[in-house]
Amino acid sequence: MSEVNLKDNKFQVFDDIIPEENQDALENTLLSSYFPWYYNSGALEDDQLGDHKKLNPAFKADFQLTHRIVCQGQIESDFFPVINDQLLIPLEYDGRHVKRIKCNMQVNNNYEVKETGPHVDTDEPHYVGLYYVSDSDGDTVLYNDDMTEMARVAPKKGRMVFFRGDIMHTSSTPKEYRLRPVININLKNTFV
Repeated sequence: MSEVNLKDNKFQVFDDIIPEENQDALENTLLSSYFPWYYNSGALEDDQLGDHKKLNPAFKADFQLTHRIVCQGQIESDFFPVINDQLLIPLEYDGRHVKRIKCNMQVNNNYEVKETGPHVDTDEPHYVGLYYVSDSDGDTVLYNDDMTEMARVAPKKGRMVFFRGDIMHTSSTPKEYRLRPVININLKNTFV
């Protein structure tokens, strides 16, 4: 794996960050009928919207499906071994680095691409690793401090983007594909 360096870079994108067989195992697991997804009426909590909610008080993020694997450093899912074996171990991360792992699934709403809204995952110092489970559309957008677009990352199976946790970002619903599954990992600021 290429070395993640967020001390000198605001973000980094890596393609095929894990071997193809690991990519397939994650995709097959998350898209199987036995992987439980949970409905959330909004993709974000109000406290994640920051200045975006102030600029547009009527903003309401579209729904998404989620599955919490780790929260506050505690394992919450029986699927942790799959995520650990197929993603964390190949990335050479262990539990000391992880604050939260959450699987997110956005679906094609058949009418428009909708962004979740610029946000940060938590106010605590951290880094974000966003792993794309399958090919899709619905870019991840990273923002500069003045809310201009810094970068746009297209979902691609096996791709992972890393960025500082204080960078506002948003996801988008897919339009050409049916699903946009990702694994969102919040890492302690000691991992780089």
